[in-house]
Amino acid sequence: MLCADLCSAQLYTELSLLEVIDNADLSKRTSLRLQSHVDRLIRVHHPAELIEAKQALRGPYRGLLGEGSNSVFGSHIRGTLLQVAWRGCERMEAGFIRAKAGEHWDELVQWSLCQDLQGLENLSMIPGTVGAAPIQNIGAYGVELSHYCHAVEATHWDSMTRRRFKADECLFAYRSSIFKKANHQAWIITDVEFHLNESGASPVTASLNYAYPDLQRRFSQQAPSGALELAQAIRDIRASKLPDPHTEPNAGSFFHNPSIPSDAAIALKRRYPELPIYPDGAQHHKLSAAWMIEQCGFRGQRDGDVGVSAKHALVLVNYGLATGEKLLDFAQRLIQAVEAKFGITMSIEPRILLS
Repeated sequence: MLCADLCSAQLYTELSLLEVIDNADLSKRTSLRLQSHVDRLIRVHHPAELIEAKQALRGPYRGLLGEGSNSVFGSHIRGTLLQVAWRGCERMEAGFIRAKAGEHWDELVQWSLCQDLQGLENLSMIPGTVGAAPIQNIGAYGVELSHYCHAVEATHWDSMTRRRFKADECLFAYRSSIFKKANHQAWIITDVEFHLNESGASPVTASLNYAYPDLQRRFSQQAPSGALELAQAIRDIRASKLPDPHTEPNAGSFFHNPSIPSDAAIALKRRYPELPIYPDGAQHHKLSAAWMIEQCGFRGQRDGDVGVSAKHALVLVNYGLATGEKLLDFAQRLIQAVEAKFGITMSIEPRILLS
């Protein structure tokens, strides 16, 4: 894709009519394609339309729907889901950029690289929208959104007041933030600002990216020439390891990598020498959930329309007409098996809304 084609070039400056869709089919709006409907879906094309959207609710407000790449919905969702549809990104001064919440995350990453701005390359090919990224504090290959987030602008759903959150006010943590801890429905993120590097290697990327075996193998002979080459390598690695949601409907990593005290992690590794563990702060280590699931024999296993991808054990797949209820029942079997074998309780990463 050409740089000129990346990111919506024109920021929204005019109002559009709300799109109100009753009995909306969510299977066509989520990467898992689970059989699900919501009473009403409202697509909003400008932050100023939020008041009008609030007046158009059918039943209770049930929160936001982004690109549906990190959600598990039940067969029938009562009430109304809101979808932010405003897009665009712009370059500001001294490495600062601003992106609208409805912008595709990966297009923002590619656009920033085409602007000769570095820092987001390790987050290449992560699905979803810019507005969803701070909620989860998305991360990959040693880099998290929090490393480069400067500020988040959001509208409070109840009061319709706007607030600008500085990065330290977002309370970023592993796959979490104030927006996730408080209430998914409390804040609607409208814009996100980033402070990226205008030239030279990204300090976070340079210090961390070689801690990952895939990158070590890729650049064992020669370091990447720059951020574009590193981004392409990460895209290639992700494409080789993770199933394409267009052919195998999935939500990416379905479980968090558990973080446990370091002494417990080291003791577990003595029992299972092949278990991958990674430092997580001064006193904790993360364990590979994918490795533990695979050791329980689930990789590539299928039960009807749901199963574990043969490509990656952390990915659950909808092979046909599965429902969210069926998928979660299957996920519980994995959780119970890992707990029985390793004494570790895994937690589910995607947002769950069943009714």
